[in-house]
Amino acid sequence: HVFSATRYRIMSYYSHLSNSGRFGYNSDYIGSGGSYRIADGHNVGLGMQVVRNASTDASNPFVRWGYQTNANYSGSYLQKRLQSNVNFNYISPFYSPFDKGDKIAVSHGSNYPLNNKWNLSLNNNYVRNIYNPVSIVTTQQRIRSVNNTFSANCKIGEGFAGSGIFYNMVKTNNTIIMHSRGISTNYSKAKYENNTFFTLNMMGGYSRLLSEPHSRNYFFFQYFSLFRYHTFSATLRYNYGALSVLDRYFLEQGVYYQFFGASINYQYQFSNPRFVLNNYVSYAYYNQFKRHSIGYTPELLYFSK
Repeated sequence: HVFSATRYRIMSYYSHLSNSGRFGYNSDYIGSGGSYRIADGHNVGLGMQVVRNASTDASNPFVRWGYQTNANYSGSYLQKRLQSNVNFNYISPFYSPFDKGDKIAVSHGSNYPLNNKWNLSLNNNYVRNIYNPVSIVTTQQRIRSVNNTFSANCKIGEGFAGSGIFYNMVKTNNTIIMHSRGISTNYSKAKYENNTFFTLNMMGGYSRLLSEPHSRNYFFFQYFSLFRYHTFSATLRYNYGALSVLDRYFLEQGVYYQFFGASINYQYQFSNPRFVLNNYVSYAYYNQFKRHSIGYTPELLYFSK
């Protein structure tokens, strides 16, 4: 249900989810939220959702309650040229029926156009995630991450390009701290009249374990590209170096992590439009395991209408 007025908007909803997998359960969600325009170009919003998770497995009966809350603000400054927003989200224990940990996420984004072609953007994110499964086998995992990016973007013909700098930090279980910093660049172009799309992203820099005083800086690089034409698409991906906390184990063994992956997807439509065949081919190489993998996944779809 939604109710709107000149300065505010209120909505409420209910949904039901049934999971009939290995651990069967039902989830009932009820929530409400709204937004209010406090001044011209400035809005605030609040929302809350409560969930009841009930087991359908007679061998593991339970009823667990959880909730999710969020708050946000958006505003315009400098004659409405600077657009900024701040978001806060909290997920309580047992929002997912088998996780008694909680999560906090805070994000900020600002965008300022310099002219018709160029604009500047700043994005900051903080996440604190406690994963504590309902199990005596798996131990609790605590992860804190901070991501900061400042970039300049411009319009080039029918495409968009951008470059920026970033600084990220990850802390796991209050013991391992890794930070990374570097530069990134991207380009994308779309032609909707002939259903063509291309995007390319590259990121490189250095990472270092702050939790180990004598650790050195490690270089890393990421590449990703995607091309799509009608029902055909292809991707290329290459990773080099320590991209996460987990990669440090390979560095300690003298192995510099590398991954190369490629995929092709083609959708073939038969003369009978109700039948569609998806063809997916992939290749991947992991140097730390010296492993190659090739896959082909066909999928035949039938549409009744």
